[in-house]
Amino acid sequence: RNQQQFVRDLGLAIERIVVGSVEWEYHRPLLVGDHVTGTRRVVDDTTREGKRGGTMRLVTLQTEWVDQHGDTVITQREVLIERNAR
Repeated sequence: RNQQQFVRDLGLAIERIVVGSVEWEYHRPLLVGDHVTGTRRVVDDTTREGKRGGTMRLVTLQTEWVDQHGDTVITQREVLIERNAR
């Protein structure tokens, strides 16, 4: 996957991005032979003023990882922070 293009598609400037948090929720243990596929979507996109001035844009992404049977095995959440957002 091309992270730089993904960030550009979200309208973010990669040189101003930091990762705010990453969280993994396991719904069951992964097993040898599992084939998992992830689908990522934007679940929140907000802007707020930073503590030291400047605007921050917070984009929350969620990836649902499903196994070969279509069952969700992992949910991944991450927050991207664009500093000095325009």
